[in-house]
Amino acid sequence: KPYIKGIIGGVSREIGNIEIPLPPLEVQRKIVAEIEGYEKKIGNYEVEIANCRKKIDNAIEKVWG
Repeated sequence: KPYIKGIIGGVSREIGNIEIPLPPLEVQRKIVAEIEGYEKKIGNYEVEIANCRKKIDNAIEKVWG
């Protein structure tokens, strides 16, 4: 709250003085690796969904012409 100033409650430039603690670099690397693993899985699921949509569209096209 000490960094909120003004009538509309804007954030002041003093916010740049706040220290944000970060985990050690090795922990950061593990976090990044885990996120990248999730991103890869999501990408694979997106491909699988696209393939399923194509199959559904083809099936509909065969039935409904």
